[in-house]
Amino acid sequence: MKSINFLNKTKGIFNYYNNFQRNHCSIVLNGNKENKISSLYSWGCNKDGKLGNNNELVDCEAFPNRISSFQINNNQIIDNQSFSNIGIKDIECGHYHTMIIDKNDNLYQCGWTSFVGINNLTKNNKNLIPTIINPSSSSSSFKIKNVSGGRRHTLILTKDGKVYSYGIGSEYQLGHGDNQNRSEPTEIEQLSKYAIIKVVSGWGHSIALSNDGKLYSWGFSNDSQTGHGFLIDNPIKSPKLIASDFNFKNVFSGSDFVITITDKGELITFGSNEFGQLGNGTIINQEFPINIINNHFGGGGGGGGANSKFNKIIESAGKGKFDKRISCGFSHCLILNDDGELFTFGWNGNGQLGIGRSNSNNNNTYESIPIKLDSSLFNGEKIEMVSAGRNHSVALTESGRLYLWGNSNHGKLGNGTVSGNIYEPTELFDFDESVPQSFPLEFQKVLNISTGFDHTIIELLE
Repeated sequence: MKSINFLNKTKGIFNYYNNFQRNHCSIVLNGNKENKISSLYSWGCNKDGKLGNNNELVDCEAFPNRISSFQINNNQIIDNQSFSNIGIKDIECGHYHTMIIDKNDNLYQCGWTSFVGINNLTKNNKNLIPTIINPSSSSSSFKIKNVSGGRRHTLILTKDGKVYSYGIGSEYQLGHGDNQNRSEPTEIEQLSKYAIIKVVSGWGHSIALSNDGKLYSWGFSNDSQTGHGFLIDNPIKSPKLIASDFNFKNVFSGSDFVITITDKGELITFGSNEFGQLGNGTIINQEFPINIINNHFGGGGGGGGANSKFNKIIESAGKGKFDKRISCGFSHCLILNDDGELFTFGWNGNGQLGIGRSNSNNNNTYESIPIKLDSSLFNGEKIEMVSAGRNHSVALTESGRLYLWGNSNHGKLGNGTVSGNIYEPTELFDFDESVPQSFPLEFQKVLNISTGFDHTIIELLE
């Protein structure tokens, strides 16, 4: 069995090959001399089939395993090579399911599908392999622009600007004005009069961003994660405009808190703040959108002093590759600035902030002010993407190297362990225990990442 000790011992060897790989390795995804393909690998909790490995008897996978089967139209099942030929556009994890968009803008899903069956009765409905999602009620072309998964619901934005939702509606998170479940994607017609450009979802709330900088929200509002105030046991039943003078350009959601970016590069947060996940220097829940830039961003992580580079996030922030420069987990947040520097804040009880055991000011439990991680933790490289799970974190460097840290339960760090915590970013080199490896492993490049509550999925160039 591969172990993290083996991976750490080999780090020096891989570093030796790093510059060689960057300067000499030129690879094309399809039809190339190297016969390289892009594959999806998953690991972590598998109790509901979200790893897509067609084996729900396996509770968890502690090492990365390739997803080998995909169900497409007409119930046809194809293999990994055939799916790679179609092409992978993006991957996105909900709390308990995994979503994949191919380069034809089709959506596939494994894990919990809609949580409901016929007559809207709750049912443990799941796909054990990624399966294409096509609503029978849709009369238009169902091509995906953006997808987001919450605890038990899914939001879809199609390329023609329509917003769909499905899953559990108990908190009115589906946006149809009722708390009924939906077994397949159903259009939120109220949003059809707005030009929606992005949708995001949390534990029981949902948010849509329009092209004129407005936010519309609905669902569970006890902690004002909808931005309408603390509405105890009084959820927002259908999309409602958030009153604000800000011109929003991007939005991200954790389980019960929200982070947005304005056209001026301001970082705006609201919702639950029990563990400092809003980054505003307090642990007080925030009713309405508030700017945290300038007053609360500092250095830390060995950097010391205020970080002037983060006093203004330019308009492009959060709009990098696959829109993954900001990620909100259960109660922590990861943010990249335009220089590829990583800031973390929020709950740190399992080391998910990556700041180590001794750097926290609150007995290693939380940080309410963003802390910058030293680039030496990532071998001096810039970070390109981040993803935050329940209590673990993942980062991808510009050269395609993968780092994970936080809680190891269910094997979600991919290093062979199923318990305990890792308090600083640790590189994962070996992506498939069943495949013999040859040096240098740097020729394996990670292209994309996403985390759910307790699982991780990546796209790997092999």
